Amino acid sequence: MIKKSIFTFLLTIVSITFTFAQTKKEEVNIDTLNLVNQYEYIVSKSGNWDKYKVISKERISNFKLNLADSLTVLKDVISNNELIISSQKKIEVDKIETITKLNKTITQLELEKDGIEVFGLLTKKSTYNTFVFSIIAVLFLTICILSYKFISSNKLTIRAKSTLEDLEFEYEEHRRTALEREQKVRRQLQDELNKNKLK
Repeated sequence: MIKKSIFTFLLTIVSITFTFAQTKKEEVNIDTLNLVNQYEYIVSKSGNWDKYKVISKERISNFKLNLADSLTVLKDVISNNELIISSQKKIEVDKIETITKLNKTITQLELEKDGIEVFGLLTKKSTYNTFVFSIIAVLFLTICILSYKFISSNKLTIRAKSTLEDLEFEYEEHRRTALEREQKVRRQLQDELNKNKLK
């Protein structure tokens, strides 16, 4: 009987130790498992009654708490991710606006680089050059025409002066000869008058 008692005592101690080890092991393992594995563990450790599973209230409560904690964490993660996505979208919109402004600035700078401001209007350099060279060509042509007219008018003036001098010279010659003739004719007339008077 002592043997039986010792055997029963040892069996009870081993059984209690085994049960205590399993309970400790269950508490440690169940908290480290994900929700799907916790569910499978609870179902596998539950008892059977007819075609139903019997699950202890403590395990179901622990699973409910773990599920609620997991949902809360997931909601927080989703909320944080939505905030991050929202801020990223705002940053993206800001960057797009900045890029648009920079592109407008680059376009304006290129226009200013390729253009010249004339009378407050921005014009292309090629248009400005064409306009300036057209004005220069017109001015040059005008100067050439005016120079030609001046030279031809100067020649006409010189010719007219020369002709005038010639005419004045001829007039003076004609007048002098006419005076000489008139004086000669008067002398002859006077001589004739004097002769007629003496006679």
